[in-house]
Amino acid sequence: MLDSRKHYYPQCKVVQNLSRSAHLAVLIAILAACAQVTSAPSDEFEILTTDEETLISRFAPYFPASEESQKLIDEKLLIDFILQKKWDMKRAELGYYFQIIDPGKGQQPQWGDRLKVHYNVYLLDGQVIDSTYNKGKTFDFYLGNVIPGWNDALTRIQVGGKILVILPSSLAYGEEGLGSMVSPNKCLIFEIELIELMM
Repeated sequence: MLDSRKHYYPQCKVVQNLSRSAHLAVLIAILAACAQVTSAPSDEFEILTTDEETLISRFAPYFPASEESQKLIDEKLLIDFILQKKWDMKRAELGYYFQIIDPGKGQQPQWGDRLKVHYNVYLLDGQVIDSTYNKGKTFDFYLGNVIPGWNDALTRIQVGGKILVILPSSLAYGEEGLGSMVSPNKCLIFEIELIELMM
């Protein structure tokens, strides 16, 4: 369980009580020293990477100076994770991070449309917790009736498109979690492929 009084990095030292600028500086050094990284998402999604300096500059305005709420804990955790992976992510106004792997060429989904998708979902440690690819069956739903991060992210691609989405817990399953599959306050990684817009 994440202790809100400390900053955690896998296989690295715990860093406490730093200013935002000092934290970012130390973060670069710590990340360079970390030998172990979490496992990568599936081969179906070719994720672009970029350098740490670009990511730090991009996300610096959102880096929390403190961790006084679950939202701030999640924000810091996600930025740290992206910096470690060096994934070339963007931040949506809603508060999640995304990379469009393939924009697609079909129709653009709208609120209330019935969609058919494939997806993989991971914890930040790389553990796969669900996959329609593995099940061999797509997931059908109406846009607007799923978790908030999905409702927004899927409007960014067209049919045939693929998107990588990293959600804070508030835009995933929040304080309640999802039974034994997702414990409370978990940030999640989704790889989503929009297969069909059904009429």
